[in-house]
Amino acid sequence: MFTRRTIQAFFSLGLGMFLVFGLLLFMKETGRAASINLFVSPAGSGTLCTQIAPCGLQTALSIAADGNAIYLGAGTYTGNGDAVITITHSITIYGGWDGTAASPPVCDPEAYPSIINGEDQRRGIFISFNTAPALDGLVVTRGTATYVSFRPGYGGGIYARRANPIIVNNLITNNTASLDASIYGIGGGIAAEFPHQIVISGNHIISNTASRESLGSGGGINARGDSIQILNNIIMSNTAAMINGVNGFGGGMVLNNFEPSVIRGNQILGNVANTSGNGYGGGMDIGSSSVLTVTENVIRDNTASASRGLGFGGGIAAMSGRDTIITRNQIEDNIAQDGATAAYTNHGGGIYCSAMDHAQISANQILRNVASRPGNGSGGGIYANQCDNLTINNNIIQENFGSIGSNNGYGGGVMVSRSGNILLESNRIVSNTASNSIYGYGGGLHMAHSTSFTMTNNIVSNNRANREGGAMSFESDPGQPVTGTLVNNTFAANSRGQGNGRIAIYTRPAYHHVVLTLTNNLFYSHTYGIYFTEGNTATIYNTLFYQHSDGNVGGDGTITEVDSITGADPRLTSDWHIAGNSPAVDAGRTVPWLLTDIDGDPRPIDSAYDIGADERERIIVIYLPLVIR
Repeated sequence: MFTRRTIQAFFSLGLGMFLVFGLLLFMKETGRAASINLFVSPAGSGTLCTQIAPCGLQTALSIAADGNAIYLGAGTYTGNGDAVITITHSITIYGGWDGTAASPPVCDPEAYPSIINGEDQRRGIFISFNTAPALDGLVVTRGTATYVSFRPGYGGGIYARRANPIIVNNLITNNTASLDASIYGIGGGIAAEFPHQIVISGNHIISNTASRESLGSGGGINARGDSIQILNNIIMSNTAAMINGVNGFGGGMVLNNFEPSVIRGNQILGNVANTSGNGYGGGMDIGSSSVLTVTENVIRDNTASASRGLGFGGGIAAMSGRDTIITRNQIEDNIAQDGATAAYTNHGGGIYCSAMDHAQISANQILRNVASRPGNGSGGGIYANQCDNLTINNNIIQENFGSIGSNNGYGGGVMVSRSGNILLESNRIVSNTASNSIYGYGGGLHMAHSTSFTMTNNIVSNNRANREGGAMSFESDPGQPVTGTLVNNTFAANSRGQGNGRIAIYTRPAYHHVVLTLTNNLFYSHTYGIYFTEGNTATIYNTLFYQHSDGNVGGDGTITEVDSITGADPRLTSDWHIAGNSPAVDAGRTVPWLLTDIDGDPRPIDSAYDIGADERERIIVIYLPLVIR
C-alpha cells in the first residue's frame, strides 16, 4: 500500500508520472480504492470495502495487509471453520462504525454494536503467530474452543499464540473455552500464550467460563508470557470450573509472566474459581510469576470454591513465583470456601500465598474477607505457607474471619506457616475474628510450624478468638519452632472473645517450641498480656502493661522481663496512638535499625524511643515578636 510519505518521496525523485500510472494500475487490478481503511457491514458485498460500498468481513480480512484498519458496522458477524475472525497480519479492527461516509470514520460501539458471534461452535477471534494487531470496540460472544483444530480448549472468545495484540474497549461476554470433559478449559474470554508484549485494557469481560466439564483456568483471562499489561478492565461474574473432582484456577483471571508485568486499575468482581469443587483464586490466580505488580485494583465479592471443595484465596491466590508486589488494592468481601463440603481446610479469604519468594503485600485495604464459611478456615485476611522473605506492610487488615461456621478458625487477620524471614510492619490489624465457634485461634494473627518473623510498628486491636490468643496464637512441633522478634507494637483490647481468647499473646500447652523477643511493646486491656505455657520462651524489654485483669504475664513457660512498666495509663487515643503525656513517651529501648513509626514519623523524635507503634509527634511552639505598625 502506498502512503503519502511514499508518494512525496517518489515525486521528489522526479518519478511522479510513474507513480500515478502505478496507482491507476493497482486500482484497476484490485477493483478498490488504494486506502488503508477497509469498511465492512454484515450485508456488505464486492471488493471495494469503502465507506460508500462496504464489503463482507471475510473479504476485508483476505485483502488486509500490515498497517490496515478494518471498520465494522453495526450488526452480527458469524463465520465458518475455527473462528469467526482469523487475523494473520498486524491490523486494527474497530467495532461500532456508524455506517456513514464521515472522515475520519465515526465509531460508537454502544450505539452501533459490532457483534462477533461464535454461535457456540467456534472461537470468536484467532490471532496467529508473529502479528501485533489491535482490537477496539467489538462485542465478542458465544465463542468456544471446544471444536477447533488448533489448541482446543484455549480461548473461547479470543485466542492469541506468540502474537502481541492490543485488546481495548471490547465487551467479551458469554464465551466458553471448553464444553468437553476431555479438554481442559484455558481462558474463557481471552487466552494468550507466549506473547512478548500484550495489552488488555478498558474491556468489559463478563460471564465467561473456562470449562464446564473439566479443569478450568482463567474464567475471564488466561495469559502466559512476557510483559503483560492488564489495565482498567471490568472483570465480572466469570467462572473457571463448574464441576467437582477437578480444580478451578482464577475465576477472573490467571496470569503467569516471565518478564515485568502489571495488573492495574481493574474491577474484579463476583468471579468464582470453582462452583462445585476445589478452587484457587476467586478473583485471580497469579502463579509462576516473576516481577509482577498487582496495584490499584478493586477485588471484591469473589469466591474460590462455592461448594463441595476446598478454597484457596478468595480474592487472590499467589503461587510459585518471586518478586510479586500486591499493593494499594481494595480486597474486600471475598470468600475462599463458601458452601458445604466434605473437607474443611481452607486458606486465605483475601490473599493466599504459597511457595512464593520475596513477595510484598503492601498498603492494601483487606476488609471483611472469609477463609471459610462452614468451618476450618485459616487466614481470613492473608494466609501464607512456604512464602519466604514475605513483607506484609502498611495494610489495613480489618473485619476478616478465619471461619464463620462451627469448626476451627485460625488467624482472623493473618496466618503464616512454614515461612522464613517474614516482616510484618506498620499494619493495622483490627476487629478480625478467628472463628465464631468456640474453636478460634489467633483473632489477629496465628503463627505456625517452622516460621520466623519480625513484627514492628503494628496496631493489633479489638480482635476476637474464643479459644486462644485474642491478638496472637502459635503452633509449633519438635524441629519446627516458631521464632519471632516483636518491636514497638501496640496490642489493645483483643479481649472480645472467651477464655484464653481474651489473652493478647498465648501459646497452648501442646506446643513447646515458641521463642519470642519483645521490645518496646504496649499491651492494653486483656486478661493477660502474655501467657506462655511450658517449653516456650519470651524475653521482654521495656514493655508497658496496663489494665490486665489477671496479670501482665502468666503461664509456666519461661518469661524474662526487663524494665517493664506496670499500672501506668498509656493514655491512648481512639485510634490507639499515644497522647503527649503518656508514660510511653521516651520510655523505650533504642533499636538502631527501626527508624520510623506506624505513620512514617521518625524514631526517635526526642532523646529516646517511645513505647508502642506510635512515636508521638512533638508540637513546637515558636513565640514571634509582636510588631505594631
